[in-house]
Amino acid sequence: MKNIIFLIFTLFLIGCGKQYAPVVHDKNILPYTQEFTDASQSYGVNSRLSRISLKFSNIPEADVLGQCIIYTKKDALGVEYEYGRTIEISTKWWNVSTESERSQLLTHELGHCSLNRDHRAGYIESRYGGTIRLSLMNPYRLQDEEYTEYLKYYLEELFRPKVNSIEFIASMTDSPTSDYAVYASKSDTFLTSMIEHNHNVHIDHRLEKDPCVKVVNVDEEKTETEEMEEQEQSEE
Repeated sequence: MKNIIFLIFTLFLIGCGKQYAPVVHDKNILPYTQEFTDASQSYGVNSRLSRISLKFSNIPEADVLGQCIIYTKKDALGVEYEYGRTIEISTKWWNVSTESERSQLLTHELGHCSLNRDHRAGYIESRYGGTIRLSLMNPYRLQDEEYTEYLKYYLEELFRPKVNSIEFIASMTDSPTSDYAVYASKSDTFLTSMIEHNHNVHIDHRLEKDPCVKVVNVDEEKTETEEMEEQEQSEE
């Protein structure tokens, strides 16, 4: 009986020790998530949008258009847990971006924040010289024409990353699979799967994996902010 009471008390303590960040959706950003939410529904995947905040930010890095941030905290027992997720969009970039660019960026960032996808560098090359990016999760933004023309493939790869890319693109363009080759990073998570699908897969050593999701401990962030404020006050 004592063991049962202790177990109930422990579970109660753990439950009470956790707080979660409120979810806020900027009304100007929210409409551009529609492409992702429609696709997630058709693929039978929970978009998790109700648990991801959307906000504008003055991101200092000029080449960062948006970012997925995972916030963590420690509960009453000192165990770290996920406090919340936020997609931040560069205000400066947003003001000069097109409708298509905005949809593409939100779909890409939701790939990180909702589907837990990493960046995926690589490209598909045609024997006639044209190339397209292997994934919408490429670290660099796709051209509007590339994104629009191959959107069906990019959504398929986003939700089913083990898709046979060469077969899918060949069927879209009504071409033989021998017309295409995939060039991927040696650290590509799905490299083995691609090689199993066909032999026309090559390693491009110039392609490197880079960090794509920022993880911030809320408690530590507050401590750093307090230290800066104290330093500013002492200087005054």
